[in-house]
Amino acid sequence: MNLFDTDIAGLVGDAMKGNLLPAVLTKVVSGGRDPANRTKMLDATETAYGAEGFIESYTDLELNGTSIKRRDRKITLMAALIEGGQIPMIGDTIFIEEETWEIAGVPARDPAGATFVCQGR
Repeated sequence: MNLFDTDIAGLVGDAMKGNLLPAVLTKVVSGGRDPANRTKMLDATETAYGAEGFIESYTDLELNGTSIKRRDRKITLMAALIEGGQIPMIGDTIFIEEETWEIAGVPARDPAGATFVCQGR
């Protein structure tokens, strides 16, 4: 995405590359129905993509116990540093700081498209 004819996401990614925590975004795709046996579901497939980002806690004001729980974390990934230009989605997982988090909330993207903020659970 270009904003004011500038690739801000690329500039931010270049500036931050190597200065953040290594992460792995794993895309989970459901298998759908087996064409040979319509009552059988195929196994989901998972594909891992390298990324970089950081993790932080929600503030007490952000916690509501329903959509944002005490153990949830904000995981920010630099868009330009996600392998293959992948976009995080609900149900995908992120491995960062030796822990795996499932994306529980719709990832927020900043206006310049430089970052994704994901709700990890």
